[in-house]
Amino acid sequence: MNELKFLEVMGKIDDDLIKEAEITSDTLSETESSVNVRAELSASGVEIYRRSGWLRFAAVASSVLLIIGLSAFGGYRLMNRKSANPDHNNNDPVTVATTAENSDNTSTENAKGSTVTTGKGQKTTVTTAAADNTAGQSAVTSVTAKNGDKTKYTGTSAAAERRTASGGTTAKRGSAVTTARTTTTAPKTTGSVVKPPVNGRMTEDIVLQLAQNGDALTWKDFEPYEHTDIGSGQDVWKILVYKDSKSGNDYDFTLIVSGVPEKKPKITLVRGAYTGSSSQDRVDLRTGDVYNFMHPEIALSTVLGTLKECHPAFIRSIELSYPWYTYPAKLSYPELEEILRMIQELTFTKNEGSKWQSLSTNMLRITVTDNNGMVHELGTQYPYFLADGTAYSVSAEKLTALTERCVGIIKEHQPSGPIDISGVWCWHSFEDNIGSIRDISESIRLSQFPDFVFMWNGKEYYIEAYNSAGRKFATIPVQFNAYFADINGDGYPELCTTYDLGLNRDIFIEVRVWDIHNELAYTLSGGEEDNYILYEENGELFVNKEWKNSAWSILSKHGEKGRLGFENGQLVFIPV
Repeated sequence: MNELKFLEVMGKIDDDLIKEAEITSDTLSETESSVNVRAELSASGVEIYRRSGWLRFAAVASSVLLIIGLSAFGGYRLMNRKSANPDHNNNDPVTVATTAENSDNTSTENAKGSTVTTGKGQKTTVTTAAADNTAGQSAVTSVTAKNGDKTKYTGTSAAAERRTASGGTTAKRGSAVTTARTTTTAPKTTGSVVKPPVNGRMTEDIVLQLAQNGDALTWKDFEPYEHTDIGSGQDVWKILVYKDSKSGNDYDFTLIVSGVPEKKPKITLVRGAYTGSSSQDRVDLRTGDVYNFMHPEIALSTVLGTLKECHPAFIRSIELSYPWYTYPAKLSYPELEEILRMIQELTFTKNEGSKWQSLSTNMLRITVTDNNGMVHELGTQYPYFLADGTAYSVSAEKLTALTERCVGIIKEHQPSGPIDISGVWCWHSFEDNIGSIRDISESIRLSQFPDFVFMWNGKEYYIEAYNSAGRKFATIPVQFNAYFADINGDGYPELCTTYDLGLNRDIFIEVRVWDIHNELAYTLSGGEEDNYILYEENGELFVNKEWKNSAWSILSKHGEKGRLGFENGQLVFIPV
């Protein structure tokens, strides 16, 4: 209960007590006479009791003491109430609302949801809500002032007044002012703010700016621009996209904004005039690559990526495959130079997307691997050139020439009839010209292994083995030479090769033997002491063992002569 009201009530109680205590002498005499009469009528022989004279004095004294005590208590409470909310408490003001009323009673809801009621008589009510950061509660202080009266503050209003004043808030009649701690945060945007031109013409530059806003685009973003509603059942705005906003009626694109007003529209940019055909070249303005769609000449120049200017020496391999042939073709260096040049000379005119997928399956595949290990999946599917799954329109003449040459190479690389191996058969040896090994790309089949095809890829320095289904199942390193000879005497030839394990031919030159029939592989290595190299002499296969620090070349055959043999399941050098 409000202390002032409490004191007012207590004051009224004190007056009643005083009135009862202040009995006049006449009344007292009448009371005493009445008692005497009743006593005389009711009893005899009994002494009559008379009230003491101090009764009146005691009643007055007790009333005075009670008034003094209550007054002191009220003053003490008022003094404590003023300091209940000191300024150092973090009860910062949140809302200050001022309401003025000249007629009927009205209710005003402040920022925190509390209601302030005012009545007639030019009465102004100010409500200040403060948040208690410590207890998580709020304290509300009401200040009421009538016209011409001095404003009176009760409770915590003094502190509230100082906080409100320090916050720079002035409450005027008939106005509402809100004061709060605010945090400035930059608005979240997904793109630039687009300012429409005065004439309402949509331009290519504006389209690119709008595309940056992506999913945030709404109908309002397109209302300022010239558009024609061509929809039936739903809104379909057709907006011509001009090259600039100044003059001319030439346009290369049309924006189609469609949907219902209460939902985000579908926004599509089509090339040329809008025809309504689903096959018309288009891009989604929210999610598509709008820039490359509008500037295909720039995008098409990067179709080949690093291959466009790549030198053949920086290409590790090119492999060709075509559905008509079982086995792929691994290109030799001269073939690689030729095909890479034909690819680099192509000029792309249009991005056709995935249209090639609806065509026949007779697709030429061109797999290019550069020296960094990056694989480029290219190909042709007439009338398109393919790059990493995307079709592009190119010159029909150049596309046909590339396709025919690649298919011709694949045909040349298909294995011929099987070769019957007897004794020692030298496939290739490059002891006199080691640099020419990269010019070899050849496939053979042996009568002893009719289901296998052996493919020499000199550019990558290995021999690959394929089964009858065209699947690769083995790879043997080769650099200097390769022979087929029966080393273990089981009647089947082994594939024997010499290769350089290090960075040049003077380091770790070793011999590898592949037992094709038993599916085993062996290595003859001299480690850091000796090099080994194979050579044929008078129809026999020998090994030259050369000390690494010898002044003689490993190809000079001035080292120790020996044969290949097996001991305890290991490939060994047997001196002769």
